[in-house]
Amino acid sequence: MPTQPTTIVLDQARHLLLKSADIIAMEQWAGVSWMTAAQERSERGLVGFLWAGMRWREPKITPAEVSARLDEARGNGVGIVQLWDGINDLLINSGLLPRVVAAQNGHPPNAAPESPPAPSPGATPALPTG
Repeated sequence: MPTQPTTIVLDQARHLLLKSADIIAMEQWAGVSWMTAAQERSERGLVGFLWAGMRWREPKITPAEVSARLDEARGNGVGIVQLWDGINDLLINSGLLPRVVAAQNGHPPNAAPESPPAPSPGATPALPTG
């Protein structure tokens, strides 16, 4: 399942990766599925995702230790939106959420391209060049 680590700054830059066993442990600890935790964006869900993602490098880390690092991050100006954006990247990089294709030519992802404008009535059609 894991594809590539995601860097999230807490007390320092942390490289997180979600593995199946860690997701299951997070769901048991949080009392909700990872999908529900991602949708609710609660403090418990945030700590749960950070904890699960940090376990591949620090297998003995506890949610209480993650909470302390989270408090330190907030004291250093790291905001909740920035943290949840990082969790979203973590879910994508771990293969749990789909990667959205970037917009091209000013069109939103997955949008059908616009048709060229129809010629004005009475206009002379352009001849191909080249």
